[in-house]
Amino acid sequence: MEERGEKRKKRQHERETHESGREQVPKEAIKETSTSGGKGPEQTTEASCEYLDASTISFIVKPSGSASLDFTRRLIPDRDYNLVNSVPDLAALEAASLHLMQESEEMAVELESSRTRAFRAEAENKALQAEVDKWKDEAANSWELGKEKFLQSKEFRVLCSGKALAFFEKGFDGCLAQFRESGYTEEEHPASFLDVERALANLPDEEEEEGSSSGQEEAPPA
Repeated sequence: MEERGEKRKKRQHERETHESGREQVPKEAIKETSTSGGKGPEQTTEASCEYLDASTISFIVKPSGSASLDFTRRLIPDRDYNLVNSVPDLAALEAASLHLMQESEEMAVELESSRTRAFRAEAENKALQAEVDKWKDEAANSWELGKEKFLQSKEFRVLCSGKALAFFEKGFDGCLAQFRESGYTEEEHPASFLDVERALANLPDEEEEEGSSSGQEEAPPA
């Protein structure tokens, strides 16, 4: 019932608007006059027209408001009115599409900038990795050169001599101690072929060794 009442009110409003905007029909005045002398009747027609003033119609001057809606309502069938009314305004669609295009362009620029930064960071990472590898190679080469130089130095020979002497001395004493702990005595098992004093006497002096090595280095080739 409420829907029917609303429809009736809408139709009544449309009729009132239609009647108020209807053009006035031109008025015609026909005058017939008869003349003497046996001439036929002469008719004269005078037409007075009232022209429609378009400036007084609100939906033409400014196409908005209830008047423009009523005008479009009369042009659209009832079954299609709700569908047409649900379609957004063309200007709003153009503004929305323009806004979306601007956003897509900004996103494309930002994406390209991100890719450029990523490529730059990757190139810098590769350069740093190459620098690290270079320093590693230089450190390894430096260590090898230092090791070779140390092995050929006098300090290394002196250190080796001292270590060897201490090793043989302590090692020989340790072997004798093991013999004695096991019940072997020097009287029962003499080892005359082992003479520590003779071995120490046969060792070259450090000064003689240095002089011989320096003489070999300074001697010119034959």
